[in-house]
Amino acid sequence: MTETLTIQLNPKLKGALDQKCRAMKEPVDKVVEQLIQDFVDGDASQTKATPLDQERLDPFIAELVKDVKLSDDDLFFGDLTAKEYFALSDEEREALWTKAYLEELDKTESKKEEGVSPNAVPAGQRLSEEMRRRLREHRRRHTSDQ
Repeated sequence: MTETLTIQLNPKLKGALDQKCRAMKEPVDKVVEQLIQDFVDGDASQTKATPLDQERLDPFIAELVKDVKLSDDDLFFGDLTAKEYFALSDEEREALWTKAYLEELDKTESKKEEGVSPNAVPAGQRLSEEMRRRLREHRRRHTSDQ
């Protein structure tokens, strides 16, 4: 005996579900039934990849990870899992981002120029140097002609 389950879906989600089922050439009810079965059975290959809680993410991060499936045990930031990261307070997360930013900034600022020739001419100055040389040569020719 089968029962009917009625759920309300966002129209955009319903459209995406219909499109995906058409692409799979499977009826929507069979696909949804299989998804529910996998969820109930705890099939790790199907339920491990769950979307992140979008309400808890910053809009920027949400846009970056909107299509990413991530479980609580997957590494998310540094050596923290998604579950550990989202368990932190806003202040702790901000401190982590600030620390990571400053570490990257230190890396880029601490790089020293290596292998620079002592005769190197800064960018854009070689042309003006050449123009000055030609002008001196031109003046020398004209002053010697007089």
